[in-house]
Amino acid sequence: MSFRTPRPRRLAPLGLSAATAVLGLGVLFASPASADTRLVASDPAEGASVAAPAQVTLTFSGAVKSAQVTVTDADGGAVQDGTAAASGAKVVQKLKGGLDAGAYTITYHAVGADGAALPVGELGFLVADGGATAPPGLAPAESTEQPQDAPPTTEAGKAIDTKKAAEKDSGSGVPVWVWIVGGGVIGIAIGVGIVFRAKRRHPASGGGAGDD
Repeated sequence: MSFRTPRPRRLAPLGLSAATAVLGLGVLFASPASADTRLVASDPAEGASVAAPAQVTLTFSGAVKSAQVTVTDADGGAVQDGTAAASGAKVVQKLKGGLDAGAYTITYHAVGADGAALPVGELGFLVADGGATAPPGLAPAESTEQPQDAPPTTEAGKAIDTKKAAEKDSGSGVPVWVWIVGGGVIGIAIGVGIVFRAKRRHPASGGGAGDD
């Protein structure tokens, strides 16, 4: 009686192929979380014209572990204050106070939550009005009240002031031209009187000489 030796089944290659396929699928679908993390919003926004901001806020599509942010003016001078702070998907970078009007560039380099670095990005914005701006509602109100000692501004008030000035210049309340005209009339009267008296004496002295 003879026995047939069973042939070994080829299970090992099949198992290896299955493990390789599963591993490949895992690698395909289990990509790093930071691969899809990107900038989705910023404040100031790209190309926006704003008043001088106090900080820059960057919002990403996923969590960010850390970030380096620099903000430069048109001459390349850095205007950021301190280092950027990352919290979840947001990164905040403080700026120096009183930015001058002009163009500014934001350069950021973030690291995802898994430690993978994101691509370096840039965006720009404009500062329309330089210097710090007062919060709404705190601007000083312009006063519309006139001082109590202010002179009257009506036409009647101006006429009264003109009359007072003329009386003050004349000294006694009489206009100066009245004194001038009166003096001229008196002078003429005196001159006429002198001439009249001279004519009355002349005929008398001429008659006495003819008799002699």
